[in-house]
Amino acid sequence: KEFGSVAMMFQTQQPLVETGRLVVTVFDSATVPIGGATVQVLKISDGTIVRQTTDTTGTESSFAFDNVPIGTYSVRVIRNSYRTTSQRVTMGLTEIPIKFNLLQLGQVTGRVVDSLSVATGGAVEQLKNYEIRIYRLRVDGTRDGVEIERIVVKADRVKDGDQNILWESSPASLTDGKYEVEVTVPPLGYGVSADQNLDPGDPAAIMRFTVDPKDEGTIRLNDIQADPLPTLSGRIYVPRLIDDDPTDIGFDPLDADAAVKLTCTDSAGEATATLTNEIGGAGLDTYTFTPIQLDQQDLLGECSLNVTSNAFKTVDIAVGTPLEVSSAGIDTDRIVNIAIGKVVNDIKGEMYWLDTGRTPNVPIPVDTVNVITEGTVITGFAAAPPGGNGLPTPIVSTTPTVGQNLGGQWSIASHVFGRTTYVFSGDDKYRTGKLAITVDELKRTVVVVQNLSVVDLNASELQVQLQPLPGSIVGTVQTFPTGTNPALAVSANSPAGVVSTASNTTTGVFSFDNAAAGTWDLAYTAPTGYRFKDTGLTTSAVEPFVLDPTEAFTDSPKLVELASLEITVQSTELDLSTPDPLDREPLTGAPPVVTLHRVATITPGDPGDDLSIPITLDSQNHVIVPNLPVN
Repeated sequence: KEFGSVAMMFQTQQPLVETGRLVVTVFDSATVPIGGATVQVLKISDGTIVRQTTDTTGTESSFAFDNVPIGTYSVRVIRNSYRTTSQRVTMGLTEIPIKFNLLQLGQVTGRVVDSLSVATGGAVEQLKNYEIRIYRLRVDGTRDGVEIERIVVKADRVKDGDQNILWESSPASLTDGKYEVEVTVPPLGYGVSADQNLDPGDPAAIMRFTVDPKDEGTIRLNDIQADPLPTLSGRIYVPRLIDDDPTDIGFDPLDADAAVKLTCTDSAGEATATLTNEIGGAGLDTYTFTPIQLDQQDLLGECSLNVTSNAFKTVDIAVGTPLEVSSAGIDTDRIVNIAIGKVVNDIKGEMYWLDTGRTPNVPIPVDTVNVITEGTVITGFAAAPPGGNGLPTPIVSTTPTVGQNLGGQWSIASHVFGRTTYVFSGDDKYRTGKLAITVDELKRTVVVVQNLSVVDLNASELQVQLQPLPGSIVGTVQTFPTGTNPALAVSANSPAGVVSTASNTTTGVFSFDNAAAGTWDLAYTAPTGYRFKDTGLTTSAVEPFVLDPTEAFTDSPKLVELASLEITVQSTELDLSTPDPLDREPLTGAPPVVTLHRVATITPGDPGDDLSIPITLDSQNHVIVPNLPVN
């Protein structure tokens, strides 16, 4: 029997999910509940976050997750200022409670101190006014990007309750790992070496520290020692001669205002010292450059001082050993005492010999003579040896200093103090001359030693008159036409006065030995029966000239021998019957006209071939014509 059909529909039913309950409670390391955390439940397989909740009120420390499917998960708790922590949990069908004790993130702190105060064992000087940067390091030890924190300790920082001036990173800011510290801006006036150990637990950690996973709170690092730059100071002295002894030099403190500047080879900077009166008197005799000045201008290494003061010579003097930052607990402060001398006239002037044969006397410049020092010369003053309060020492040169002589203008620049002898020599035309010049704290004094004269113009220069060596004058008389040697009278107005001599009648030679250099006027007087042929047959002649030092001057005065001609005009008749066929009788009537003609020139320089001399006869038609050149 059929009962009919029934339509039925079947639906697949989802299987029941088996879940449990997860309760997470967050504490700090002291088991004090803390709020403000974020709790995440992640799949172990792929790290996917399946559940997450955050306490935004900052008051809840317990977190419940219902209906968490059974399985294995990673539960992670995140909280600002605390290390992120994870735990592995396996969920069942029951409630699983988990407790998290979070560790606070790390913080570092420390001090920067004066290394010299540490080395002395006394009170440690804590420093400020610097900048520190902290870098996180990669596994390979290199920096992981830019700094994670920049810490500035300003100049107005005061000590804390423990009497420390600390630099500090931000509280609870450092995660696990290794870090590096760099003092990017040292305290003013200090340098910081990068080879210091900072981590108390790791002697090999140079400028580095480690935050371990279990570290929390503040880690106190070793002090960073800063090395002070040196203080450069010293006294300024003025040299003086003791009891006028040019070899005994004392020093007095500067009694005037001054300026001292410091420059160094490797720096474009310049510092000006602070000057004070420490020794006594009215002047500023002590200078000081502070470490801060040296730091601000980067003045280290090879350096020099420039000292100026009114009425004193400007001095540039090397500091000596290089200026350096202190190290190994040893300070590098420098005391450099220096000396400056008064401004005195330059040692220079004219060099000449004097022609006293002229009126007025005429100076003749000498540019062939050398100027050289003899003995010792003080060329300056060296700073006192470093590290003490000694006095400067003279820089003494025993090597002769050669001066300049340009056109008779001489100078020597090296002599700055004390007594030095100057020698004028090197030319055989002049006597070697010497003078001593003393330069003291007040003036310049000049003393002639030998063979020269000097005029000290004081305001400008020294006029040095050399003594020329004598020369000689030699002459030989030449007589025309016979070559006889009459005694020629020779006199002269010379630089030494009037002198005279005569020529030798055998050789015709005359001379002046040891003839003084200068202008001469030789005067010749012809003997009877002679005239000078080159001067129109005069009886005297003058030869002016300048005799240079050691010159041998020669001259040849020329004489013409004279004769006389007797003339008688008579009347003659030719009578061949007498022994004397010419019958001479006195001439009667008008006097004849008689003219004397030269028909030949025997002596060159005679008045000439065409000489015609009218003759005047006496009453007896007779005349004697004198002083005719022999012809």
